[in-house]
Amino acid sequence: MQIQNKFKVVYKMEYAMALIELGHEVFQTAANPNNPNLLMWIFKMDNSLERDLTQLIREGRRNER
Repeated sequence: MQIQNKFKVVYKMEYAMALIELGHEVFQTAANPNNPNLLMWIFKMDNSLERDLTQLIREGRRNER
């Protein structure tokens, strides 16, 4: 039996803002456990969130070259 994650945590503000612009809803924000001065965004998983986040990461890596 495979358990599906209901939420996805995003630590990078650039990706979180882009996901919001794409229409994904933030479930909540919280302090980053590795650096309490920073936020992390928690999104509810849906059919397109993982795909959109993967695309944003790929585009980001392409732009860093």
